[in-house]
Amino acid sequence: MCSADGRDVVCADCASLFVVSEGRVLTPPVSAGALPGTARAALLEAAAASGLAVEERAVSRDLLASAEAVFVTNAVQGVVPASHVDGRAVNPCHPAVLAAAALEAAAVEAYCSRRTQGERRGRR
Repeated sequence: MCSADGRDVVCADCASLFVVSEGRVLTPPVSAGALPGTARAALLEAAAASGLAVEERAVSRDLLASAEAVFVTNAVQGVVPASHVDGRAVNPCHPAVLAAAALEAAAVEAYCSRRTQGERRGRR
């Protein structure tokens, strides 16, 4: 999906967009129209805590077309790497994609652990 002015790519249908370009992980800001999803938020928080830099900035169509790797996140599927962008192969196993998947999985595990501990104490 594109921003309101049509210049930048901001998200996929029901998923937040992340792009790896020149070794940097980029994601469009919510202020540009990106989905403020829970998986996106968890990944941004986990990335910041681990030292993986994720830059919130506009992602132009040209940047997307030249990306080294592309992945999306949502609460149901977690991190989902793309294998192609406009028919051009991208690296679904890029180290940044693998790191994002591991961070997102750890964030979900931590959430579930906190939730389980709360239920054991009689909280829901």
